[in-house]
Amino acid sequence: MTFHCFGTGQQLLQCLKDRYNLEPPQGITPEEYKIWTEKKLSPIQQRVCNTLKTWIENYWINRFDEVCLDDVHDFANGVIMETQPALATQILGLVTTMINSDVYGTPFMSSKTKKIIKPEEYQPPILPRNLKRFSVLDLDPLELARQLTILFSNIFIKIQPVELMNQEFAKKYSNIAVNVRAMSDVSNKVTGWIISCIVQEENVKNRAAILKFFVKVACKLLALNNFHALFAVQSAFSSSTVSRLNRTWSTLSEKTMVLFHSINQATDINRNYAEYRQLLRRATLPAIPFLGLFLTDLTFTDDGNANTRNNGRLINFDKYAKTARIIKDLTNYQVPYAITEVSEIQDFLRQVMYEHGNRDPQELYEISLRLEPRTPTNTDNPELILEHKIEMLLQAGML
Repeated sequence: MTFHCFGTGQQLLQCLKDRYNLEPPQGITPEEYKIWTEKKLSPIQQRVCNTLKTWIENYWINRFDEVCLDDVHDFANGVIMETQPALATQILGLVTTMINSDVYGTPFMSSKTKKIIKPEEYQPPILPRNLKRFSVLDLDPLELARQLTILFSNIFIKIQPVELMNQEFAKKYSNIAVNVRAMSDVSNKVTGWIISCIVQEENVKNRAAILKFFVKVACKLLALNNFHALFAVQSAFSSSTVSRLNRTWSTLSEKTMVLFHSINQATDINRNYAEYRQLLRRATLPAIPFLGLFLTDLTFTDDGNANTRNNGRLINFDKYAKTARIIKDLTNYQVPYAITEVSEIQDFLRQVMYEHGNRDPQELYEISLRLEPRTPTNTDNPELILEHKIEMLLQAGML
């Protein structure tokens, strides 16, 4: 999985060729040569062939490996065909498929990812009364959570290992980590849309109704094991724009606040996200983990371990083994959901995220200040005093 981090396809192929064409020990008798061929050379050649097949089937990336395709074909059609004809035929078949394909690279997926969902597994969607014209509150919280889950799942299952290596996801102009960046982009837009939904309501009762609705949506996301979307919703709740709306929060019922505290607990960052990690371990598939934590783990692994050892003479394979384990852990969750995609709701989500997902956070915060201006009533409360000073500075145009 990780060999592109420290080598090229040509180098790997040459190493495999050298291994396949292993020379026998000098001075051995014909009988010993026969035993050596049977016990040592033939098993090695079979392993080389299996490695070639695994590379082509699961880890081949055209943009990096296409230059090797002719050499792989010649290797299989020549030396391998003479000694391992059955395996050579299989490799040639894979090469032919690759030549005739326009695929960017064969995605690495677990067998769970390739699961076929039977029609009877899909649950009927909960549709609004008027599917042609509806607002967010016309949707059932469970159905909105389902459609958000489909939205994220369709991106998540496309993420390939190459997007997660060498911190490609952190490179601003990288054209490799497209799906990782898409997950991040959609998360930010969902957060921005929810904040906008809440603060655009002038009436405190209406604001509370929307806030209550999204608390219910968050609980349904938790039940669906869609942790990535859950963190996006929680980001909206914890933003200074929404969290400071004390009058709005105070109107929520005790039952709603109990639900809200369960969301807070599930997304608590304390002890290195201990509660979330435990929930993820216990979750049954399908599930969408919080991608940001995987990216953090990959970044620490990459930055905290040298690429080589012994003054550059050896590859630090332990580093890449750790990277591979993290990526394998992530790809194990790439399992599709048995959720019916409702095109009208998907179009609605795309539209509202386009219109409200990228609104200026400062603009939204100023709306929040206008809706619920606050002045410190308790001079012993440093948080209230600080917030009041920030509001004054904002109104004066100094922040």
